[in-house]
Amino acid sequence: MTLIQIFLIVFALFAMTRVVIQFRKGALSLAVLFLWILFWALVGVVVLLPKTTDVFAQLVGVGRGVDAIMYMAILALFYLVFRLYVAIEHIEQEITGFVRATAVQSSKKQNDQESS
Repeated sequence: MTLIQIFLIVFALFAMTRVVIQFRKGALSLAVLFLWILFWALVGVVVLLPKTTDVFAQLVGVGRGVDAIMYMAILALFYLVFRLYVAIEHIEQEITGFVRATAVQSSKKQNDQESS
């Protein structure tokens, strides 16, 4: 086993512990916990058995396993960026609505105090 394989396995195990900790804190649902554990387990399999990526590459019609993994990783990252963008837009809309409602309430209170 090479040094990089050891490092990647240790990192995958570390990532799994972080996922479990976040689940215990209530920050992740059971489904998300399962998906992340599955992901890091697959990372471990690919690190320990690198030829498995060649089988995957042949299934999807790509020349090398590393290329197939890179294509999948780029697609996954773009999807995650999209999801983050949508979540941020939603949060911005909620903040805007909250600020507007607070401003209206504050204005009404000020008007009520001035008329009294």
